[in-house]
Amino acid sequence: MYARKNKKTLGLATMAAGMGLLAIPACGNGDDANGDCLSNERFFQENIQPVLTEKCNGCHNPTGAAKDTSFIIRTSDWGPDYIEQNMEMFSQMSRLKFDGLPWILAKPSQTVDHGGALQIEKDSDEYAAFQEMVDRVENPVVC
Repeated sequence: MYARKNKKTLGLATMAAGMGLLAIPACGNGDDANGDCLSNERFFQENIQPVLTEKCNGCHNPTGAAKDTSFIIRTSDWGPDYIEQNMEMFSQMSRLKFDGLPWILAKPSQTVDHGGALQIEKDSDEYAAFQEMVDRVENPVVC
């Protein structure tokens, strides 16, 4: 009977510690305007995917001018996980660097030659979102 009581106490202590951890903000700078934690996946879906669709997909698709590159934007035609696939591709491109700058920032900002010309100005909200996503790839936000 004594051993059973200890297990119960251990369970309550573990649960109390877990509840205490829930009270600690997990996101740091990953909060959105409402103070809600914005996971990397949600940030990508809300801030990066629309830019990829609007500015990149015209050429970076299976039949577009950039079809021979490794940067091909997926659409819903690819299946239900197309956003996850795009996020993985973005992550890979963010790890490749040109003079210390991720290719995912260098190409669309025309820092290096980009056959598709300037797509994202360095002082734009889009560039800032791309930079934040690069930071999130390096230091994931966990909600």
